[in-house]
Amino acid sequence: MGYGRNSAAWAPTILVGLSMVLLCCAQNYPIDYLDAHNAARAEVGVQLLQWDEALAAYAFGYALVRSVDCELIHSGGPHGENIYEGYGNGASSGTDAVRWWYNEKPYYDYAANDCTGGVDCLHYTQMVWRNSVRVGCARVPCRNSSFFVTCNYDPPGNVWGKRPY
Repeated sequence: MGYGRNSAAWAPTILVGLSMVLLCCAQNYPIDYLDAHNAARAEVGVQLLQWDEALAAYAFGYALVRSVDCELIHSGGPHGENIYEGYGNGASSGTDAVRWWYNEKPYYDYAANDCTGGVDCLHYTQMVWRNSVRVGCARVPCRNSSFFVTCNYDPPGNVWGKRPY
C-alpha cells in the first residue's frame, strides 16, 4: 500500500520528526530564558521580568559580533548585560547560561552586599536586580564550535552601593 500526501499514515512519522526538532532546539526560546530568570527572582521576592523584543534584538546583534571569536567581552551598551560561552550539548543552551549565572547565588552575601570567597557574583545579582523589569536574550553559534549567549536587562542593575533586592 502506498502513502499519498493526504494519508493519515504519515502522521506518526511527522510527529516523531517534529518532536526531534523541538528537542534539539528546546531551552533557547524566550519563555525558557524568562522562566529560568523568573524562578530565581521569585526566590528573593522581586517582580518577575517581562520579555522585551528590543532588548532581544540588541542581544542578538551583539551576539553576532561575538560569534567570530566568542570572547567574553561586554558590549558596553546602555543595558545591564550577562554573557556566557558554552560548549557541547551539556552547556550550550540559553538556560544553561542562566543556570551558570544563578550558580553564583551562594557567593552573594546580602548582609555585606558583596561577593564572597573571591568569586564574582554580579551575573546573579543582575538577574535578580529589583529595578530591572525587562530582559531580552540571544544565543548564536561561534566559529570555534561553542555558543555565545547574552541577556540584556532594563533598567540595568548592579548599581554600586545598592542592594539587588
